[in-house]
Amino acid sequence: MDIKEIKTALKNARECIREKQFKDALKHCKTVLAQDKNNYNALVFVGVAADGMEQFDQAEKAYKRATEAAPDQVLAWQGLCGFYEKHGGHEQDLVNVYQKLQELYKGDEEKKNDVLRKLADLDMKIGETSLAIPIYENLVKEEKNEDKKEKYMYKLEDILRNEKSLSEEWKKLYLSTCDSLFELDPVQFIDTMSVVKFYVRCLLQMLYVGSKLEFKCKTLQLKFPNISYPTEILVVMAMDKHIGEKFPVLHPSMDNYISTISKLTPDSSYLLAGQGYVQLCNKKFIEARDCLSRATDQLPKIPCIQYYHGLTLKHLHDFSGAERSCKMCLKTLERKDRVMTIPGSITSTVMVLQAEMLYEIGTDTSLQSALEIIQQISDDVPTNLLKGQIYLKLNDLDNCEKCIHGESPEMIALSGCLLYHKNNYEDAVVKLKTSIETDPNNSWSMFWYAKALWEKYKCSKEKTDIETCYMSLLK
Repeated sequence: MDIKEIKTALKNARECIREKQFKDALKHCKTVLAQDKNNYNALVFVGVAADGMEQFDQAEKAYKRATEAAPDQVLAWQGLCGFYEKHGGHEQDLVNVYQKLQELYKGDEEKKNDVLRKLADLDMKIGETSLAIPIYENLVKEEKNEDKKEKYMYKLEDILRNEKSLSEEWKKLYLSTCDSLFELDPVQFIDTMSVVKFYVRCLLQMLYVGSKLEFKCKTLQLKFPNISYPTEILVVMAMDKHIGEKFPVLHPSMDNYISTISKLTPDSSYLLAGQGYVQLCNKKFIEARDCLSRATDQLPKIPCIQYYHGLTLKHLHDFSGAERSCKMCLKTLERKDRVMTIPGSITSTVMVLQAEMLYEIGTDTSLQSALEIIQQISDDVPTNLLKGQIYLKLNDLDNCEKCIHGESPEMIALSGCLLYHKNNYEDAVVKLKTSIETDPNNSWSMFWYAKALWEKYKCSKEKTDIETCYMSLLK
């Protein structure tokens, strides 16, 4: 056959395919292949015709032979792509075809991006999410059509959110993708609540804390006013801010946060936590205990709730219960998935409270345990007063004396207690009175002042001593 006859045969084959006369098309192609066994167009037409006649093995072989004959020609790859897409069960082969096609489409952005999208979706289907994510990331960067770009961003968000485990790099990618989507108006998520929750959790995992986290949550409040989760995290943040204070104070926005959550999610565990914290700040300890106890069970990853539960039990004189809450809090702080909204560590603060509770329990064993805990606390945290009180209760007066430094009301009171234990009641009374004049609300100082006055009275029999003793105990 000369070139003209080959062209005529191929033209006839194309016409037969158009008319779905696949058997005749095969005859024309075989005539050409008998002359030129690697004729590219003939092999492609054999693939089409054999597929039409449901001779699938022959069709696949023909397409593959064509790609081998001219690997940089696109037609056979397109045919093989269509064949695999149509018949299924060839996922890995199709991956290879898509990869080749995206190379061949380098000069055509639209076709290249379409193939890349298909490749990413196929990677997802066969469980290769780690390959799909960078493809969609690149599509978002490269796509110039805004509508398509938005679709790619929504798809990327969905893939990342449903991935079992995200690396730090992918968490950053998720946050930046959401930041871009949040700027759209309207935002069209299928499940907006899940997106917002996952976004905030990523912020927490990426250690967005303090003012940065507060800003993000308040932005989300404005963007999605019907979703309570950003406000719930702001409740935790308001509680976190006051950990370690002598007595927690009410955050100025807490009432608004609680009101918002109660309207949106009245059964929220965070609402319980916030209400318990408010009751604690208002010194309604029984109500606070009930709320915080339930919140602790429902939100086991949030250490501040366990801390405030322990603090509440302290004020109810349930020292053993408070110590157990501190233990639980310390375990939670070791968890990678624990929820903290402020920078820095609160471990030392919780350990101090735990040691205080062991001191209040007051057995030799608990006092020794308290000392062991104090030894583990950073030197930056002032523990001399507590250590001195423990040594005093253990009747270890020498070590108690070593702990007395400075002229704070508490230290003056401790030195007064030490004098009391040395039977120097007159000087003890002077010291403890000085402490009380500076800090009249310290019940510990008041108690020891009364005891010192009683012992002084037993020696002096002065009526004023016993009267002052009586009044001190009443206070």
